[in-house]
Amino acid sequence: MNEKIKILNEKLSGSKLVIASSTEPYVHFYHGGEIKWRTNAGGVATAFDFLMRVYGGTWVSVGLG
Repeated sequence: MNEKIKILNEKLSGSKLVIASSTEPYVHFYHGGEIKWRTNAGGVATAFDFLMRVYGGTWVSVGLG
């Protein structure tokens, strides 16, 4: 396992992760009358999305789409 991931596992074990940002992890849009989504390509959103997938938690952000 990557050393940085090991450190995060030790530090975050049993903790609840909350991220507050101005960038949302997913962009929502209408296509063919349905709501679709895609991942945000921004660096911060990409990095935090990884953490949320691994550790779970709550992400609070501005919904732009």
